[in-house]
Formats: sequence, structure tokens, C-alpha cells
Amino acid sequence: MKVTQNEILNSCLRGIKNSFNEYLKWSGDEFLWRAPEYLLTVNIAKELSKINKTKFITLEDNVKEILNNADAKIKGYLGQKLRADGRSDIVLWWANGTPRGIIEVKHR
Repeated sequence: MKVTQNEILNSCLRGIKNSFNEYLKWSGDEFLWRAPEYLLTVNIAKELSKINKTKFITLEDNVKEILNNADAKIKGYLGQKLRADGRSDIVLWWANGTPRGIIEVKHR
């Protein structure tokens, strides 16, 4: 069974809410924007992993490898914003091993 966009969105929102509540508790009422970004990344990934359908997730995957797994044929220069040698925060994969989507987490 496929994961719906709504399930992905709701999982991301739950992960953000969990991060907010955890950081408030840990920090003595500091807001989430002061927390490290990886706190959000991990909590979003935890919530995505709870979706009991055919998919898997990875963290901090190499952009070039993701493009290769997607059979992406890109001609010419990759823009700097793509950061081909960089890493993606969360990658959501189809069960067959091709990437479905990339989630870049920003907290400000």
C-alpha cells in the first residue's frame, strides 16, 4: 500500500510538534527556533517511520547517490543550490528502492 502525501505531511507536523514540546521541557521553556536543526530532523524521521506502509527512510544521504538511484539524467551544470556533493536531511523511498521525495528541514 502506498503512503499518501497527507500521511507524509501529518507525520512531519507531528515530528515538529514533538520537537517543540521536547525542547520546551529540556531547555526550561526556550522556543524551538533555538534548538539544533537535527532535533527536528530526527523527530520527523521517527514519525515518518511509524507509517505502516511500503516505504523506508534514510537520513543524511548523498545528493549524487539519490539522483543516481532516481535514474535522473541531468545535462550540464548542477546549480550550487542543489549541492550535488551535499547531503539531504531525510529521503523518503518507495519500497522498490527509488527515492520518492527529499525533505530538507529548516527551523528558522
